[in-house]
Amino acid sequence: MKKMVKNRTMMILLGLLLLLAIGYYYYFKPLLEHFDNNTIVSKLGQSAGFYSQLFFLINHYIYCKENKKNFKIDSENWIYKSKNGWTDYFKPIELNFYESSKFKKIYSHNDIIENYTIQSYKNVIPEIYVYNENIKNNINKIKNKYNLTDYDSIYIRRGDKLFSEIKLSQESKYIELLLKKNPNCKTIFLQTDDYNCFTNLQKYIKNNMLNIRLVTICNENSVGSITNNQFKQELNNPIKENYDYISKIKDKLHNTRSIENMNSQEKYEHTLELLTGIDICMNSNNCVCDFGSNVSRFIKLTHKNPNNVFDINNTNVDFSKKICPAFSF
Repeated sequence: MKKMVKNRTMMILLGLLLLLAIGYYYYFKPLLEHFDNNTIVSKLGQSAGFYSQLFFLINHYIYCKENKKNFKIDSENWIYKSKNGWTDYFKPIELNFYESSKFKKIYSHNDIIENYTIQSYKNVIPEIYVYNENIKNNINKIKNKYNLTDYDSIYIRRGDKLFSEIKLSQESKYIELLLKKNPNCKTIFLQTDDYNCFTNLQKYIKNNMLNIRLVTICNENSVGSITNNQFKQELNNPIKENYDYISKIKDKLHNTRSIENMNSQEKYEHTLELLTGIDICMNSNNCVCDFGSNVSRFIKLTHKNPNNVFDINNTNVDFSKKICPAFSF
């Protein structure tokens, strides 16, 4: 009798465990998955440059796409926000796999969710980097204004990058590499934040009696872009290779208004010029740049022919390498 009761009790317990397992699999597990941070929010902030923040946003997007998580952008406190944030420049972007819940996970600049190959970043950029009509129209207007149909390009980033990140390279290094790749070059578009680069390249072209038209949209008063006031603290102690050059333009750099301190219209105009210039580089026949810059790495990933984007330091890019391009190649 006791044995029968014991067996019946065991059967009841096993039945309950089976019911719990079935309930977990068909009800509780989907419910937990639904509320387990089913929405990832990529938060754009104040601390870094445009393309550095963009690369981390792309990391968050790839994770959501591969793991079927909702994806949203929070650009309310973005340093490049003029009026609305992201949609000041791009079309809205979201991923919606589930009905949104109050359970969200926020990731910001420098937050890597998972490591992905450089190729993975390259693959999804066209889904994210989609201009709104105003940006698209401005790019076309500038290209028509300067008759940019068959041309090469050079990208040189200076400003706060020279304080601690990039060693200054003479402009001649860029144009000499470009002419090596395309000896028949007739038009060069220069994208830069330092008008001195334009002046020095003009001198090089004249001194070497080259039949080349040089074009830029850089303001003639610009000596380099500064993202936020924190970078200005490094102005008095730049890396030693850049000290002499920084000393010559130190006062102008000190008086340069950082993007952080620009008003809404100034931020829009600054970012409009940046996006326009980078797009022109992306669609050039050949582009020479320095992969020490996030922008240059972005150009490499988005150029119509990535094999025609050349680094002055001869860096080879392994697209199968797992690394966020915001760090390096």
